[in-house]
Amino acid sequence: PVYAVPNDIDFYKTVIAGFPSGDKRMIFIQMEALTGWPAKDEWDFEHIGMSNHPFIKANYPHHEGIWGWGDAADQVVMMVRNIRRSMVEYHDILWDIGYAKTWADASLFLDSLYSERPPISDFLAWRDERVLDEAHWYGWFIDYYMEGGLLRDIFTHKTTTKEHWDMLMMPTVYTRAELDYD
Repeated sequence: PVYAVPNDIDFYKTVIAGFPSGDKRMIFIQMEALTGWPAKDEWDFEHIGMSNHPFIKANYPHHEGIWGWGDAADQVVMMVRNIRRSMVEYHDILWDIGYAKTWADASLFLDSLYSERPPISDFLAWRDERVLDEAHWYGWFIDYYMEGGLLRDIFTHKTTTKEHWDMLMMPTVYTRAELDYD
């Protein structure tokens, strides 16, 4: 694709949303190949700045994502992959970036992405600690887009407040008890 995107073209911009794993890559590579225009990550919009990229790769509302594109997008294409494969690949990406918690830390490991497979023992430890909560995140992620951005609690599925929603976006800051909503 042409990586320098001119600002004078009025693109109908597309968010390519998916649970954190490599699934979105399949879509945005095809879109780039068909159009000749590149995709940009949601975090890059937030930390590097806004641009006129026609395709926005997003994990939002998963806690690995961020609404970094403001109101620049016009439509959403959502990739829904087999949950089992998504969980394995999500862990593998986390392992590749050293389980980074910030964009700055993760960007230090970008050259390590998809370079080797983690030990099975690392996956099993992560699975035992995280996979049940991540399964809730997976279903909640799909619900968010299918319900037009309705703010719901991850665990109870009740509609929630903006304040509670913002807490859900930072699960490493709050305990599970602090995230309980009723």
